[in-house]
Amino acid sequence: MAAGVSSDAPAVVHLLGDLAGKEFIKKYQKIAEAQPMTDLLKKFSAAAKTVKSNNNPARVCVYGAYREHLKDINPDDLPENIQIIYESVKDRLTSVRPKGDIGEDEAGYLAKDILHMADVVKTNSKRS
Repeated sequence: MAAGVSSDAPAVVHLLGDLAGKEFIKKYQKIAEAQPMTDLLKKFSAAAKTVKSNNNPARVCVYGAYREHLKDINPDDLPENIQIIYESVKDRLTSVRPKGDIGEDEAGYLAKDILHMADVVKTNSKRS
């Protein structure tokens, strides 16, 4: 064994490597978790803007917001407290034929759901 090198050196290097690896993983997980939230914030902000646009009847705005900004969202990426709301909005807008063919009253309720989800995503993104 070389002078000044402990027989424990490989174990220490391995342990330090594990700690460095764990720190890297923690940092990577934070970045990975923040990335979907940033993407969700963009999508929900755009959806909220579409819902609020008033350029068309509410049903057209609501379906447009879903179709253009929200349809590709994986519910597992959403905060847990809005996953069921998202699924409900999605199911209602995609279960009718033609898709999005809902009444103005229901569109108003769905618009409120979309705006609520956008608010939750915005609040959660500030915490990240």
